[in-house]
Amino acid sequence: MANGEPPRPGTRTGLLERLFHLGERHTTVATELRAGLVTFLTMTYILLVNPQILAAAGMPPSDVVFATAVGSALGTLAMVLLAVLLVLYYAFLHAE
Repeated sequence: MANGEPPRPGTRTGLLERLFHLGERHTTVATELRAGLVTFLTMTYILLVNPQILAAAGMPPSDVVFATAVGSALGTLAMVLLAVLLVLYYAFLHAE
């Protein structure tokens, strides 16, 4: 499984594998944790650097931090809503 292959039938799998079917998607828990860390660090960088760049253009840094944080939160919530709606739609189509 370390080389990207899905686990063989009958092998022991963990909770995350059972919940998210990581092997079927050719990923691992470590890969997903690294991806989450990179996303977090990228957003942290944006929240720190964006106000400095826009302050040079005359915008108040505290307002830029607030607007960036609110904008990213709204974008994240919109993606969550879309994902939930797609899952519900799929479940509705395949309901018996």
